Amino acid sequence: MGLNMDNRVEQSNAQSNRWYADIQGMKEISLKLIDFTMPMISAGMTDLGGPGLVRQYMPGDRIDLDTIQLNFLVDKKFYNWWLLYGWMKQSLNAGETAYKNVTLNLLDNQGRQQGVRMTFVDAWPIMMAPLPLDAVGAVHDLVMGLTLKFNDIIMNYDEMLELYGDARAGESCPPEDCDC
Repeated sequence: MGLNMDNRVEQSNAQSNRWYADIQGMKEISLKLIDFTMPMISAGMTDLGGPGLVRQYMPGDRIDLDTIQLNFLVDKKFYNWWLLYGWMKQSLNAGETAYKNVTLNLLDNQGRQQGVRMTFVDAWPIMMAPLPLDAVGAVHDLVMGLTLKFNDIIMNYDEMLELYGDARAGESCPPEDCDC
């Protein structure tokens, strides 16, 4: 079987330098990402035990999704921090977890979307990292960490919009009216 050169696999590497986070239903929030950590994804296993000293396993029946960590710039009025704190508190109400889809958009050096999107479906905050505030020393941007748990991942969200539609189609990202 020979290699069909007409159906080559994309040879360019994924590059990560400018991303923007959009949280469903929170249009007023802007998360300018410094970086984020993709979640660990693992396949469950079934332990078969087995004779002797070596255990036997077989593939399980589910995928386990770890958390995602977003590190973002806090806006000058701490508005994005405060809204995330409110979302976390709202998520604690018994039986009323405030699931939201969180979409990460790859931007070019002009701040325009590149069509690469990752949507973390039914996400909710589980931890806000400590925010160091330096009262002495050099002035620097404040970076906040947010850890989310979620239930699924959708890649290339733009293609999903074309197929299924979405009430948010056509919105700019980040919102043009954002003063963060």
